[in-house]
Amino acid sequence: MVDDFVRQREHLQMTDSEIMHQVLLGINDTLKSLGKEVNDYHIVPFAFVIADNEELTRELSSERAIPVPAEDLNALHKLNLQ
Repeated sequence: MVDDFVRQREHLQMTDSEIMHQVLLGINDTLKSLGKEVNDYHIVPFAFVIADNEELTRELSSERAIPVPAEDLNALHKLNLQ
């Protein structure tokens, strides 16, 4: 995962610290699906904290990534105008 961010460093214009943070976010997301988090394993020498707005942004991005069929989108036009 780190390698992916390091390869894209020039395009993303990220510092080492920002890369580490993004990697930890990815790991934390995976662990959350298992009911755990990064801090449970003491893999970093500091408490890993995710800002509330950062968590909300990730949740919204996840929701927006859900594909909506064209049939569902077009259903709006089939509603009665009453």
